[in-house]
Amino acid sequence: MGTASSFLSLEIRIAQRLHDDFQLAATPLIRAVVRDRMNDETGALSDIAEAKAAMVRTKDPAYRAYLRVAALRASAMLSGTPSAEADALLSEAIEYQSTQSDPLRLPGLFLQRARARRKIGNAADAMADVQRGISELEQHRQSLPPGEARWGAFHAAEELFDEGIDLAMSVHDTEAAFRFAERARARALLDSYGRSPVIDYRRLPARTVVVEYVSLPSRLVIFTADASGVRASSVECARETLSAEADALGDALRRKPSIGPSPATAAVYRHLIEPVASQLLGAATVVFVPDGATSTVAFSALADASGQYLIEQHTIVRALSAAAFVAATERRGKPLAPRSALVISASEPGADAGALSFVNSEARHVARAYRNATRLADDEAELDALSKRAPEADVIHFAGHAIGDDRGIEPASIVLRQNRHERRIGVAEIARLRLRPTSVVVLAGCSTARGERRAAEGVISVAHGFLSAGAPSVIATLWPIDDEAASIFFPRLHQRLAEGLSPAEALRQAQLESIRRGDVPASLWAAVQNIGS
Repeated sequence: MGTASSFLSLEIRIAQRLHDDFQLAATPLIRAVVRDRMNDETGALSDIAEAKAAMVRTKDPAYRAYLRVAALRASAMLSGTPSAEADALLSEAIEYQSTQSDPLRLPGLFLQRARARRKIGNAADAMADVQRGISELEQHRQSLPPGEARWGAFHAAEELFDEGIDLAMSVHDTEAAFRFAERARARALLDSYGRSPVIDYRRLPARTVVVEYVSLPSRLVIFTADASGVRASSVECARETLSAEADALGDALRRKPSIGPSPATAAVYRHLIEPVASQLLGAATVVFVPDGATSTVAFSALADASGQYLIEQHTIVRALSAAAFVAATERRGKPLAPRSALVISASEPGADAGALSFVNSEARHVARAYRNATRLADDEAELDALSKRAPEADVIHFAGHAIGDDRGIEPASIVLRQNRHERRIGVAEIARLRLRPTSVVVLAGCSTARGERRAAEGVISVAHGFLSAGAPSVIATLWPIDDEAASIFFPRLHQRLAEGLSPAEALRQAQLESIRRGDVPASLWAAVQNIGS
């Protein structure tokens, strides 16, 4: 907070030198809230007064309208402002903003008023504000063209959905809380399926349990859904703590050839699995729907106190939402033995990494599993070839370099060739492919299940691109994988796919065999995830 206040003070001094009245009003309003969080009530009130004086000097009507709403909101956010007064200030801001041409500020105002109304015990009107805020977001989203433009449409409004979930849980309305969670996930993917985020529990397959996580600032909400309905459990665990535990587990898995019980696995298992363990009894398939804090968790490798992995007890699926899982499952239909395979191996250096010594051997073994396989290697592995042949294939296997950056600085992509030069194929290009509704995509590259995390969509990874292109199942990796170990594991996986097993069951059998034989390290088999159905 102190650093933020210092930067804002510097910005104010620059605005004074430039005689920029708009910034002399806008920046003190931001600093007022920061100072209030630092328990500097006098400084906060001084900033509000300073901002109002600058507002009078601001001549542009659009700027004055913006500042009027900003001043009302800043005053409402001060800790010394009684909740009833904050309600009134925000109501004035909402009424005025509704007359302006910029509706994007309304969701945040509705969120702030919902919080003020909760404090005075007005839960019903608080819930109405959350609903109105989300409706504003939905209208904005619908105004955008389908596809990539919608991937970040809710990016700045995650707190609004969190507030709805927390509010619904406080009045013991589990189904309403779950509906909020679902509305905040996989929206563009569901658009591509022509489906809504509303899930009908009765459409979940028999003996299947969906486990969906929502990390609120101070606690974790775990939803479990099956064909009979939805339940919720609450775990006292701060979001930052859970994220740190998930990262520690990932680090431990990447470093060790085997897992077994450890402090890292025990902590994650205690928070994510133990509270709902009784609801998983008898489940053949468990579908995990992680959120931002849990997106890097390798659920199949979580072990109970006896050291038994979850993958030894259940078939594991990872999904972007419960509704997306149902849509992908119905799209895929009953598993059938694949008739054709497209196998791509790109062994040359790429993505600032060296050549891959084992991918061509891996590709040859994968191709042998299928009667009708087309293999593209190195300079043949170009985007045009992928675009032409992918729609014809029941199975697509990619072995090569890939990029999965959680920060989004380097967009998620796979590395192919074009005119003998490196060509990074991003998620948006991949999403424009048209894949068969029965296809399975196997991405044997590094971190192909990772990418920038966006509200209402999830992780914008290479896997996300292939799901958006129509594949109901994508098998991808959570972190960098060893080239040699991959050349053992992925042919094993394809043997099961070629026999007609579902992608989730084929992956499970390959993982179990790897555990039994001990010839593939846990750092490899634990990284591999089946996403979709």
